[in-house]
Amino acid sequence: MRKIDERMPEMLRNLSSMNDSGLLMSNSLKIMAESKMGILSKELKKLKEDLSWGTSTSRALIKLENNIRTASSSRILHTLIKANESTSDLKSVLSITAEQVKSEERLKKERSSEMVVYVVTIYVSFFVFLFIVYVLAVYFFPESASFKNSSQGMGYGGIGNGYFNIQEYTMLMYHSALVQAFTSGLIAGKMGQGSIYMGLKYSVSMMIITYVVFTMFV
Repeated sequence: MRKIDERMPEMLRNLSSMNDSGLLMSNSLKIMAESKMGILSKELKKLKEDLSWGTSTSRALIKLENNIRTASSSRILHTLIKANESTSDLKSVLSITAEQVKSEERLKKERSSEMVVYVVTIYVSFFVFLFIVYVLAVYFFPESASFKNSSQGMGYGGIGNGYFNIQEYTMLMYHSALVQAFTSGLIAGKMGQGSIYMGLKYSVSMMIITYVVFTMFV
C-alpha cells in the first residue's frame, strides 16, 4: 500500500498535464490505466473498466478510493472527486495536490531515516537482554542449582530449603524474552514507521530469534 501512495504524485502530475491539453478527466484516467504506473496500474485498469461500462467519473474514483484504502491515497482521491464535481480549473487543484503529496512523502522519508537509529537501538537493547537471559539460563542457573542442591545434601536448612528447579527458572526467562521481543518490536514499528501494526513484523522476527536461541542453545 505504501508503494501506491508513492505513485500518487506521479499520477496527479500526469492528470494535470493531460487536463491542461484539453482532455476530460475520464479520458485522462483511461490513458493512465494503459501507462506504466507500477502497483497502481492494476487499480487503474479496474477504474477504466468501470468508466467503459458507463460509470460516472466520481463514482469510479470513489470505488478506487474504497479499493486502495490508505489514508494518504484516500485523502488525495477525495480531493480529486470534489474538484471534479465543483470546478473546471482541475489543473491548479491537481498541481497543488501533487506538490503537497510530494512534500509529505519527502518528510516521511526524512523521518524514517532519522528514526532508523532508534530502531537499531531497540534491536541492540533486545539482543543485550537476550544475551543476559542466555547467560543466566546456561551458566548461572546450573551453578546455583548445583550449589543449592549440594547444600541440601550437606544438611543445611533455613529459609528456601527446597531444591532449585532449573526448568522453571529457564521457562521464566524464556517467557520474559518473548514479552521483551513482542513489545520491542511494536515500539520499533511505532518509532520507525509510525505504526504499531507495522511493528508486528519486528515482533515476529525477534520472537523467532528468541525461540531459536532457547531451542538450540539453552
